[in-house]
Amino acid sequence: MLSIKIFFQNRRFFAPAFLYSCFSLVFSTWIIYIPYIAEKLNISEGHVGGALFFTSLGSFVMIPVSNKLIDVLGVG
Repeated sequence: MLSIKIFFQNRRFFAPAFLYSCFSLVFSTWIIYIPYIAEKLNISEGHVGGALFFTSLGSFVMIPVSNKLIDVLGVG
């Protein structure tokens, strides 16, 4: 319970977690429409798979970059 209390009382922890939750909600809402969008735009399954793969790859590449930005700019 202490971790939940820290999460809600400390803005330094709440802001990134809140943003992550919002982005996850938006992505999960969008992801269910991928087959419909791909059909309407006449995109093959391979292209859709490539787009999803590079989305994940971009996230992994940005993790070290975001660590450097946090070191330079600080948190909060």
